[in-house]
Amino acid sequence: MEKKEIIRVILDVRASHVVWVKQGKIILNGVNLDTLQEPAEYSECEFSHWCESNKSNVSAFSWFKELQKAHQKLHQSYSDLFFGSMRKYKPKTMNELMEDFEALESASTAFKQKLDEVESEVYQMSDVSFNNLVTKSLFYDEVESVNVS
Repeated sequence: MEKKEIIRVILDVRASHVVWVKQGKIILNGVNLDTLQEPAEYSECEFSHWCESNKSNVSAFSWFKELQKAHQKLHQSYSDLFFGSMRKYKPKTMNELMEDFEALESASTAFKQKLDEVESEVYQMSDVSFNNLVTKSLFYDEVESVNVS
């Protein structure tokens, strides 16, 4: 794993997840609802797959678990707003939808801030420090697999 791969992933994730707040505004406006994207399950998201498949390379980084939590909260917040707006039985009020939207904006901001922190940390990290953490992650993964056996 190289630093530039993590930076590339961060840039891609930032671009692909900013859409959820825009989608939330469409929900609140009640216009062009047919253009809405259904929420992607957290476990089906491309970034979640990347995290899982690269866990052995990045789990020792201090930001790894926090970034996953922030990412999961963003997905959950958009799902709450989207499905709350679509309920036929006991639909949410506009105030409840506004609360869901505010939670979405907050989750989006927290996720973007975490991505910014990770990007800055990785950029500033020396190649030696970066490679040491990747090696440490691989070691932890190996120890964990031995302990499970």
